[in-house]
Amino acid sequence: MEINQLTLEDVREQVENFSLREGIKNVEDNLEFPQLAVQFSGVPEDENSYFNTLYELGNSERTLLLEDVLDKKIDNQNFQNLQKIYIVLQENPKISMNRIVAFMQGMQLLPETSTSEEWLMRRYIHWLEKLKGERAIENGIDQTFKRILTDAIKWGFTYLQPELRLSRENWRTLVWYKSTIINESQRWFIELSLHLGFDVVYIDISKKYPSPNLPVTTYKESKNSAPFPTEKIAILSTVARKASTEFNALINQGSQVIFKPYQFKNANLTSLRLQTTYDELKILGTSNAYVRPAFQAESMLVTIPTLFAKVNGLLSNEADYWQQLKDIKNNNQNSSLIYEFPIIPKPQDSKKLSIQREYAQEYAEYREYIFNADFTANSLIESMFWPYNKLPTGAQLALANNIVQFTEKSNVILKYQENQELLKAHLFSTLLKIPDTWMKHFQATDYPKKVPKIIAFLSDEVEFTREDAILLSFMNRMGFDIILYNPLGQNDIENFISEDTFDIHWLENLKSISISEMLTYTGKKKTGFLNLFN
Repeated sequence: MEINQLTLEDVREQVENFSLREGIKNVEDNLEFPQLAVQFSGVPEDENSYFNTLYELGNSERTLLLEDVLDKKIDNQNFQNLQKIYIVLQENPKISMNRIVAFMQGMQLLPETSTSEEWLMRRYIHWLEKLKGERAIENGIDQTFKRILTDAIKWGFTYLQPELRLSRENWRTLVWYKSTIINESQRWFIELSLHLGFDVVYIDISKKYPSPNLPVTTYKESKNSAPFPTEKIAILSTVARKASTEFNALINQGSQVIFKPYQFKNANLTSLRLQTTYDELKILGTSNAYVRPAFQAESMLVTIPTLFAKVNGLLSNEADYWQQLKDIKNNNQNSSLIYEFPIIPKPQDSKKLSIQREYAQEYAEYREYIFNADFTANSLIESMFWPYNKLPTGAQLALANNIVQFTEKSNVILKYQENQELLKAHLFSTLLKIPDTWMKHFQATDYPKKVPKIIAFLSDEVEFTREDAILLSFMNRMGFDIILYNPLGQNDIENFISEDTFDIHWLENLKSISISEMLTYTGKKKTGFLNLFN
């Protein structure tokens, strides 16, 4: 029985709990299970939750994760026996698959099973008849047939035999995550797995590498091929229609929550991005940290639920749009509104350098330090590079720890043919230039209470750079709310960092708004460096 049009979460639940499957039968004291056979093409709108479900599925004890390259090791005796099989097939092109499978069984080329040998041989016969029917040529078999059968024998021993030795209810589900073209051997291995009764879940996020063996659930969106996720994405989704009730309840009890002033000044900081709707931005953007979902504070670690969002376009009622921007900005004195880019202007002498030369210089300057086992928070604040030594020691350590982590693993998109080490050196160099105003916000913030904010207004007059994206993304990691407003809906930050690390909200109207118009609407006057309103 094949089950189609399931969500990935449905599949994960059925993998973990057989009882959720419809059609389980008890036949002569043996349980018969409906077979999961499905592929997912593309990604749904809520791709963060999808990838987190995928991570859970691939790391479950109930699944066997397969990726692009499968182990092709084969015992030498098995290889020699296979050559004998091919000679028989070549010399006797009309030989039945019953006899071939009998030869294979006698030469121990079939995997061991806890069920009867007769059942296993019958399954292999059906599979070989289908393969030979498609691959047979006038004088016997071709090289593709040999390669497919050879690979199937190898992978049968490596991946299927450990499961076949167990009772059926203990077999793991095969989860095949593909980011390259599926070849003929892989296609027929899936077919063999299905013939043997295995559950198979096939994942193709790019929509480029479909499996012809399996029914498909297709999503509207797609993503570029990428390795299987190595960790869950730190997000917390909220639901608009119940947000008001939850937040009102939390806010109403806010007076009962008591924190000493700067109680966590020496704690390390980590952030958790809140995934929101546009309507929730104002609710969350004006709320204290401790009433936000998933806020946690321990003696040495504070988890700050933060906003990282981009708002494209304008509301039909523009007055409401500008009022919300002002409400979020004015809710907290540790907030900055920025509208001139790049955030950190380049020195005149560096403007003459190409990007490649600039990155090379940074690599030459920092490589001996950042690619060293001693690249730690403690060593960083004591290094000659450290520019933030006026901060309290606890704040310095929290900042340094996040700089080290962001340098090692960021959400910045690697450019075509870009060297990972050059990028790391550039990240490190950029993070040594955080604006003083932002550092003052960081130092002044008592984190269980207000959440510092950077609000970026992006008109089509400005040039948003990779360094701007790095700085804003990093400050979100440091517990800042980051909200970008782009009335014309042009690309800016999405050119440089992964889109699954921030929300994008599209409003009703797209319109070019100049900086001077924005200043008029928000009632601000243009000031000095960085135009930061505090």
